[in-house]
Amino acid sequence: MTTTITSISAAGAVGRVRPPVGTGPPWPWDWGGMSPEAAEAMWDTLEKFVAFLEARYAWSAEQLLPACWAEHGALVEELTTLYWSRVNAFEGPKPMVEAAQTWHHQTLPGFYQRLRGWLGDRGGECRAGQHPAVSPAAEIDQAVTVARYAERRQGLAAADLQGREARADAHRNGAE
Repeated sequence: MTTTITSISAAGAVGRVRPPVGTGPPWPWDWGGMSPEAAEAMWDTLEKFVAFLEARYAWSAEQLLPACWAEHGALVEELTTLYWSRVNAFEGPKPMVEAAQTWHHQTLPGFYQRLRGWLGDRGGECRAGQHPAVSPAAEIDQAVTVARYAERRQGLAAADLQGREARADAHRNGAE
C-alpha cells in the first residue's frame, strides 16, 4: 500500500521543526547568514519538503528531484526559497488563495524550469543515481577560457576606442 503525502504537515515539515523566522536579517532563506542551529533545522525541513514535493507534485521524470539534490548548491538555494514562498502563501501571517494560486501558477513551474537549467544535460544521470564526481563546470578549464576572453575583450575595447578617436578626429578636422 502506498502512502500519499498531501501536505507538508503530513510530511512532518511543519509543526515539528521549523527554522526560526526573525523580523529582519539574517532571513531564514539566506544560507550565508544562518546560524548552525537554523541551518540544522533548515536541512531537516528541506528533507521533508522534498518528500512532500515529490509525493504531491512530481508527475514526470523531469519533476523528480535527484537524490543528490543536496550536492547541488543551486538546488539547495532554490528549494529553500521555494519552501519559504510556500509557507508565506499558505501559512503566513495573511495566507490568501491568490498567493496560493500564484505559488502554483508561477513559483512552482518556475522552479521546475530552473531545475532543468541547474541540472543541465546531466539531470538524467543524477536522477539515475550516477552523480558526477566533479561538476560539469569544474571540468571546464576556466582559467584558460577567462584569460583568452579577457585578452579578446581588451582587444575589442582598444579597437572601439581607436575607432571613436578616429571619428572624433575626423569630426574635428571637418568642423575646422
